[in-house]
Formats: sequence, C-alpha cells, structure tokens
Amino acid sequence: PLARELHMALRMIVLALLIGCVAVLAKLPYDPLTDHIAPDCWAPDYCKPQHFEYQLCKLRTRRRRQSDQFVCAEGYFCEEVPCEGGKCWLPRTCSCHEEGKFVNRMMCEGDCFEFSTQVYGLCVPEPRDMDEWSDDDPLPTHFHFYTPDPALYNAKLHINEDSHVKGDLPPPKEEL
Repeated sequence: PLARELHMALRMIVLALLIGCVAVLAKLPYDPLTDHIAPDCWAPDYCKPQHFEYQLCKLRTRRRRQSDQFVCAEGYFCEEVPCEGGKCWLPRTCSCHEEGKFVNRMMCEGDCFEFSTQVYGLCVPEPRDMDEWSDDDPLPTHFHFYTPDPALYNAKLHINEDSHVKGDLPPPKEEL
C-alpha cells in the first residue's frame, strides 16, 4: 500500500511538472479561440489594427518598377527580422483583424516554408534622417522570432513587447 501511494504521488508530480512545462513553453496566454491555431512560423499575437503594417520584401533589391513584387514602396526600406540560428520563415501576408472573432489578433496566410529570413524581410519606414542612420543599426520591424527550444521547435513570428503595434493581453481569468 505504501509503495502504491508513493507511485501515485510520483505520477502526480510528473504530471504537474509536464503541465507546468507546457505552460512555460507558450509565449501567449491560453485562449480557446486561438490555441488550436498552430502554424509553423507565426503566432496569433495581440495587436492594434490602427498601427499594424506587414509587407514582405526581398532583401538587397533595388527599387525598380512600382509593380515589382516584394519591393518596398518609396519611403520604405526592406529590413531583416532578427533570427537566431538563421532558420526562420516569414508568412506571405499578415493582418491585424479589426472585427470578427479574431479582433485585435494578428492572423497570417501562406505557406510557412516559402519565405526564408535569409532572403526576405519586412518593409519599414525609412528614418527621417536617413543620412545620419548607420548601416550597422537595424531599423525596427516591430517583430521578432521566438522558440522555446530551437532544436525542437520552429521559431514563430511575434510582435515585439515594446512595440506600439503590440495589443494588450486580456486580463487573467480568475481561478475557481
């Protein structure tokens, strides 16, 4: 009987640790509306629609015709999104929903393994004083990649915590 009780207690501890690890691995709080959404390269982050901009561009391309795909508009610059390990992927399109069931959430579309951050970046506004800007200083993209373990999981695109684009997290739910 004592061995059985110890075995049950050990199983409960292991289960509690496993649940705790899963909770730590998640960067966003649990939300039954979006937790089933598990793309390989982005997360349904909280955002502010009035400030949200996302345009994919090809790095190191010169501005050509306005109709060229993956070229930033006048006044914008194609900037890299930092990625540890160099194996991150950008979705083709992302938007911040203004209404509907995904209001104030970033939702993306397109194949996750089509646009590598080694070739593609995001269009960002050029600084007002571009002449004073150092080439060594990256322009802020408002996005970063996060993974709890690069050996096991793909890094997913998130909105920077200090960005004006980042939406407010919902208040924590009271436990019973």
